[in-house]
Amino acid sequence: MKEYCHLENGIWYAELDGTKGPYALGLASGKAFEGLILKNIEHMKEVYCQACTEEQLEKILDDMYHGKYINDLKIYAPHLYEEMCGIADGCGADLKDIMMLNYLEEVPNAIDECYAGAGCSAASVIKRDGLPNMIFQNMDFTDAYAGYEAVYKIKLKEKSILMYGFVGQFGGIGVNSKGLGNTINVICNCPNNAGSGVPSTAILRLILEKDTVEEAENLLHTIPRSTAGCYMVTDCEKTAVFEASTNHVEKITPEGKKFLVHTNHALKTRDVIDVPGSFIGKEALVLDTGFTEFKTVERQKALTALVDRDCETLTAEDAMLYLTSDPLNVQHGLMFSLDLSTLQSMIAICDKDKAGIYVAKGMDSERKFIYLTFN
Repeated sequence: MKEYCHLENGIWYAELDGTKGPYALGLASGKAFEGLILKNIEHMKEVYCQACTEEQLEKILDDMYHGKYINDLKIYAPHLYEEMCGIADGCGADLKDIMMLNYLEEVPNAIDECYAGAGCSAASVIKRDGLPNMIFQNMDFTDAYAGYEAVYKIKLKEKSILMYGFVGQFGGIGVNSKGLGNTINVICNCPNNAGSGVPSTAILRLILEKDTVEEAENLLHTIPRSTAGCYMVTDCEKTAVFEASTNHVEKITPEGKKFLVHTNHALKTRDVIDVPGSFIGKEALVLDTGFTEFKTVERQKALTALVDRDCETLTAEDAMLYLTSDPLNVQHGLMFSLDLSTLQSMIAICDKDKAGIYVAKGMDSERKFIYLTFN
């Protein structure tokens, strides 16, 4: 295993061998990022305790661990549970604390009793003459995770994965060596489960272990989801969006076009809810600011116009310009009085012969992209 290091743009990076089993993989990951993981745990507990007491947070984590969350993970992704145990042992952390880092939305939802903040924008392009399929995203989340961004290059028995997440996690966005890439956006106006289902981090990892969009679709129909998310999946042949709420999976395809765009509101699924002040079912309300919540509709329209205009010739360099410009690259207010910012920018090349990802830190003032491949 390559010792963990900083890439030139400040993202943490490690190469991990997953062929020796999930626990060994987690153990290596935990050891590689030991100090960072422990610091991240301490930091996140400080953040969460701005909105609840230490005793309340510990009760939430204890209830999650002994409830259906972990039971569902053991049933539907047992290797990821084993990997999580390895991460905990590798860095010397309590298993419940590693669970906290992997259940990104579930913990704040339990504290806040509302949907998680959102600001992610994703798009994919396919079937252009002489150009590979591509999927790209800005991942927006609380500033509390800034500085803990990490790329994992994981060797599995049948494929390898380049995965962009945070230290201490088993899942993230990325691409595999077969050319399948994925992204995730929170869907604000779809329901979340209370206390059960598999987290989006695990679902993202499970998708990256698949070879095709069809395999990813089958997965989403057979696994319970703890939160509502838009999973965009692109392989060497096709692309699709899956609006996966806790009760329903709705597939969106390009339908004659060569691209897809999705932000943080439901476009097709019927499984929607009212969010007071923000959504009436599918309808996004205009706030006092003059925009919809998290500018989700404005971002959807802006990115759609850009990709529609440039689709046939769109390159990774074009995607970089989109991701580093307004309205996709902005800051908002988020829970616990912290900013919601673009923490990760990723562009995945979905080609079986030259798959790879461009990655940047959203809070990098120079927004420098590094290209990583499987060679």
